[in-house]
Amino acid sequence: MPSRLKSVLKSLVRRIHFSGDSHLYVIAQVRKVLALKRHRQGRSDGLRLKRLKTISRAEKTTLHVEWIARAIHPWDRNRPPQSLQKLYTQQCLEDAQTAIHNLFDEIADVEAIAVRVFSSASEPPVMAGIVRREDLRRSIYDSPGMNLKTLGVSFNMNDWRLEPLAAIEDHLEVNQAHG
Repeated sequence: MPSRLKSVLKSLVRRIHFSGDSHLYVIAQVRKVLALKRHRQGRSDGLRLKRLKTISRAEKTTLHVEWIARAIHPWDRNRPPQSLQKLYTQQCLEDAQTAIHNLFDEIADVEAIAVRVFSSASEPPVMAGIVRREDLRRSIYDSPGMNLKTLGVSFNMNDWRLEPLAAIEDHLEVNQAHG
């Protein structure tokens, strides 16, 4: 069964379960995806939802989702600082790629996702962008960072450190206001 059809059918079954309350449906699906429950993974933390908003125009839905990246696994915390930073950055990139793909898989009627990723709740985002469903076909690289850039997610990295994107945050808000 083609993945798009499978995604639509899964979405339909879930919608019936939530019986007409699409906002609760979206919240439940986003929380499920951000939990990052992977088979046989020895950790229970996930991405923390910071903000969620849906905008529907002319039968097209854009999901605005912001989350706070998770810390590295406690087992890895005794590594040297440079190694910790690289692990954290790799994990942020992999988590963002996984979350974006899974959000599209779980919520079939979303055409675009405006995403912002934060290292902490009080800092500017370290990743931001708008990903359109049709662009997922272009994410063909082995590198999560290259896939995210191809999809339209911006981030700046210096010596394996994700740097804040204050200018990108302002840019996204202007683009969202103009439609």
